[in-house]
Amino acid sequence: MVSKHFGIRTIAWFELVKGVGAIIVAAGIFDLIKERKIFILGDFISHAQPPAFKKFLEYSLSKIEMINTHQAKFLLAFGIMYAGLRLVEGYGLYKERNWGRYVGIWSALLYLPFEFYEIAQDFSVMKIIITVINILVVIYLWNTNLSLEAQQ
Repeated sequence: MVSKHFGIRTIAWFELVKGVGAIIVAAGIFDLIKERKIFILGDFISHAQPPAFKKFLEYSLSKIEMINTHQAKFLLAFGIMYAGLRLVEGYGLYKERNWGRYVGIWSALLYLPFEFYEIAQDFSVMKIIITVINILVVIYLWNTNLSLEAQQ
């Protein structure tokens, strides 16, 4: 059986990485739109492998090209808020605080209606896997008392 410490730390690191990644992506999209440097991505995509990844990048680029500066600012603000939530959750879980566990439970629960909607709109095995993982994380966090605050 996996130790509680390992499971919580794994979730914490995953959330911290998502938070940092969100900041990088939001800032990158904002910079691309603001400076109109989209052509740089096009050059990168032309060399991308495998073909499925290339298709994903081409699709993403087509969506990014439609974003105006105002929308880019909104995406940047949303990305920073999302990153803040992920970083707070990751910190709380890493430090084994129950408040971090609650942030994790509620933030994961918020995604479930959207995930169920996405599955209903366009069924895919990957969406099912992601939703099941999200549910398992909620159950794991719900059933875990974190040591430092639980003992006080």
